Amino acid sequence: MRHMSNSAKIAVGNASSGNEDSGNLGPFDRDALKKEIRLHVEDLLRDLDSPSDRREFHDVGVDVEVVRKVLVVGRLLPEYFLASRHENAAPTVDGYRKPGFRRRGTRSRTLKTFFGEVELRRAYLRKRKAGPGLFPLDIQLGLVGNSFSLLVVALTTRLSTLLPFDDVTGVARGTGVARGTGVARG
Repeated sequence: MRHMSNSAKIAVGNASSGNEDSGNLGPFDRDALKKEIRLHVEDLLRDLDSPSDRREFHDVGVDVEVVRKVLVVGRLLPEYFLASRHENAAPTVDGYRKPGFRRRGTRSRTLKTFFGEVELRRAYLRKRKAGPGLFPLDIQLGLVGNSFSLLVVALTTRLSTLLPFDDVTGVARGTGVARGTGVARG
């Protein structure tokens, strides 16, 4: 697998709570992400076009390799989408500044998507006199308090109508969507 540039780094491991101050943390570079996506897609197509590959289509290794590479691209595409939304969120952020909110840096949040964990960086605003803060991009995207994408919640809910709870959490942990036993509870 090709190494990813810092701008296209996928957040893995411990999920960020989104509560820590990330200081001068900036958004991902959309152009670098686009370049990274193109490199991975071209690499996948090159492998599929390779005349030296004598494997049959039904060989398990072909499926595994294709799925692995598609998942890498699958993690980058939502990250690109989120970086694009972050770059275009300036009018939304400015709209909140007028009623007394002040920008308090950029913070990170990890979203658990169908393709794995994806890092979202967004502006944090807080009332000038005190009180709770808010993330305009979260509001704009319709993100709720948990860290799961709507697709993951929908699939987990659907799966929980078909399987016992312990089996659903086992599947979720096995696919990398969750690390705890409360995944099906969101």
